[in-house]
Amino acid sequence: MKQRVPHIAPFITAVMALMLAVCPSMAQQIEAGSRCGGIVSFPHPGFVDADMDGLSDTLEEVLLGAFVPKFVEFSDDDCPGPAVGNSAPGDSNIVVCHIFPLVGQYVEDDAPPTLYAPPVAVVEEGCLRSGLRWFGSTVIIYGALLYGHDCGLTGHVADVEGFAVSVRYIGPDDGVSWRSDTVLANWQGHLIQTVSHAGTLCQSVQTFPLRSAAFPAGKDTIYPSPDKHGNYLTRSACSGGIMFFCDPSCNNPYSLKKIKVVNVGEEQHPLVTDLGPFYAGYAGENPWGNSDFLASQSGSAGTIKDKMMREWRSDFIQPEVIGPCGEICAIYHGCNDCGDEVLADCIGSCQGVQDSQTGCGVPLYDCVVTDANHSHAPRPVLAMYPNPTAGLFTIDLGPTATDAVIGLYDMQGRLLATRHPNGQRKVQLEVTGPAGIYLVRVQDRNSIAHGRLLKL
Repeated sequence: MKQRVPHIAPFITAVMALMLAVCPSMAQQIEAGSRCGGIVSFPHPGFVDADMDGLSDTLEEVLLGAFVPKFVEFSDDDCPGPAVGNSAPGDSNIVVCHIFPLVGQYVEDDAPPTLYAPPVAVVEEGCLRSGLRWFGSTVIIYGALLYGHDCGLTGHVADVEGFAVSVRYIGPDDGVSWRSDTVLANWQGHLIQTVSHAGTLCQSVQTFPLRSAAFPAGKDTIYPSPDKHGNYLTRSACSGGIMFFCDPSCNNPYSLKKIKVVNVGEEQHPLVTDLGPFYAGYAGENPWGNSDFLASQSGSAGTIKDKMMREWRSDFIQPEVIGPCGEICAIYHGCNDCGDEVLADCIGSCQGVQDSQTGCGVPLYDCVVTDANHSHAPRPVLAMYPNPTAGLFTIDLGPTATDAVIGLYDMQGRLLATRHPNGQRKVQLEVTGPAGIYLVRVQDRNSIAHGRLLKL
């Protein structure tokens, strides 16, 4: 049984709401990676975000209530409760949770994007290439069930047993609404992972789909082994673990454990710095502190923070690998939806294109938004001459694009030069690299155009 606990000081919530209401300009911009490349920026919509992680505090409560897993308590567990010692009080165990957004962005390899920093534009808009990794907008929950005692073979005071859950937004998204959308139908559990006895010979990692309508056979219940409290997602893994001394049998009857879910916020903007209000025996215990949990009582289970800030695992945070040229056309089509003819032309431009040749302007999804109603038209041809060139060439921007930014790229998508027209219609550039094909990108306030240039 999960018991929801209010965790945000009403004073902090009221002050932040008042600041946003009285001075909306104080609200920061929210940045995210665009699915088609580049970075997009949105005004903060004004929801209360006391831990300043970019998620609505109300949404965090809703997601914790819906997606924190259930825990069982085996009948032969001699120390199932929060109290220090071997007693088994009827009070609830505390589950501390760090919930935060993983903002959509591209990276070069499987390493998840850096947290606590704005996303980096690995590629500009229209410059996607095969092999890039896309991490879609996701909410991560890192949690830990706290015990006052481990009463196994090598028992000790304090126990901190972690788990991780990822949740994906599946509702209609304008790039920012997902950060405060409390409609549960728009959220879907993705993965759940446990790491039992981390860093020891008994370490065991289990990863499964989180149970949902899309994955009815997924897991949503954690089986803590009796006495030792290693978290498992299957009873079979819980029974004996890797070695006979790791965990006792998990074959006895069990019941659902009572838990209190506590959102601890972010390390730099914590919502909780003392667990005493939630359980008197944990008074003075800071979930973001650097001391071992219950160190004052000789606790030796490590810090709670280690579970809140755990290292990424590639089997839990999984990117989408960008495929060949035609798949890039489909991504561009999803961003712009310029009609079937433009999509067909883009796919046609992929004929004979190798994965290593994709990048800025390859493939070319050739259309622009022409008005506020998102009507589309073919993109005008970028005028460049001479083409082919021995090095120097001129771009004719036309009469309305003199505020544009011009970029020169090689076929690997590397930016070689940037020019600003400064009011000039015609701009001269020089290719100083070896002979071959180069890409020119022109962006103004309304559109982006690409052209290919051949250097002899």
